[in-house]
Amino acid sequence: ALDELEKRGIPHEVVFLEASDEALVRRYMETRRQHPLAKNMRIQEGIEQERKILAGVRAQADMIIDTTSMQASDLKEEMQITVFSFGFKYGIPIDADMVIDVRFLPNPFYIAKYKHSSGRVKEVAQYIASAPVTQDFLTKLYDFMDFLVHQFEAAGKTQFTIAIGCTGGMHRSVFVTEKLGQYLKRKHARVSIEHRDLHRNPVEHDANDIMEGKV
Repeated sequence: ALDELEKRGIPHEVVFLEASDEALVRRYMETRRQHPLAKNMRIQEGIEQERKILAGVRAQADMIIDTTSMQASDLKEEMQITVFSFGFKYGIPIDADMVIDVRFLPNPFYIAKYKHSSGRVKEVAQYIASAPVTQDFLTKLYDFMDFLVHQFEAAGKTQFTIAIGCTGGMHRSVFVTEKLGQYLKRKHARVSIEHRDLHRNPVEHDANDIMEGKV
């Protein structure tokens, strides 16, 4: 297969993971798993056979990593979490793992002084946050996301994209996206916050008050 990739000029990299015989024997014994080549022989003999079979692949490796002293968690790629706001009137995103509708929250659009200010402006954010339903929702949302992120990480998922939607993608979804994004950032290193449709709206005032912890 590697020769065929080379022949076709398809870019590729081979990362070869290995460990000492002692470490491999210990891992098989600790997990009580049978080495696929040692059904009728000792684990050590199966490992020796495996090394011979994979010698050619190892010789072509671009990178060889010795995992003898590593834990399984050391090899896991940290999950990238993206939280972004959007407006339903501009279409539901197709690249999200989860879409959350927040159109039940109080809508600043109908308050004249907030109509053209984004959900990141302090006064607008405070208006949305002041409703009891908002606080109940955020509490449940944080708890649910803690559960999901933990489960996805345990399953080896490397990307998790969360889309938060309101009607126009300017007020409520922006507010919740900022709040959830900042909450997740306190627990995870790789979290990005984006606003897909914010500036499709007639925005006259925008700020980073939520991001700066002022709300």
